[in-house]
Amino acid sequence: MPTTWLFALIPLAVLVAVPAFWCGVVWVISQFGWGRLAKAYATDLPRTGRTFRFVSGAIGMSNYSNALTVSIEPEGLRLAVPFLFRVGHPPLLLPWDEIQSIERQKVLWHTSYAIRPAAEGATTIRLPERVIVAIRDAAPGI
Repeated sequence: MPTTWLFALIPLAVLVAVPAFWCGVVWVISQFGWGRLAKAYATDLPRTGRTFRFVSGAIGMSNYSNALTVSIEPEGLRLAVPFLFRVGHPPLLLPWDEIQSIERQKVLWHTSYAIRPAAEGATTIRLPERVIVAIRDAAPGI
């Protein structure tokens, strides 16, 4: 009889442990960059501008391969991740006047652009050229 209870508890344990583990991993990933940006730039405003989905990029030391949604808003640059990655990753809105610089970086055959926010302790955002072109069209002074 005790083994019957054990077999009944295993699916329940899996249903609790797997999501908890996933949330922990996603939260740890956020601490390598996104979390620092969230302290200054977290937003709850809805997305209204030109949007690029499934963008590859990096925030600090964390890579987001095809996992970023980037929106060019009138107020600034909005970054978000899909629902499954949302733990520790609130949507961000980086105002245009908070962008200190955008620098081209080339590593082997891959070119990306590093955006440096002005907030103290903020980390670098690396995005592909097609997004940077849209940013420069929306905010020509950058």
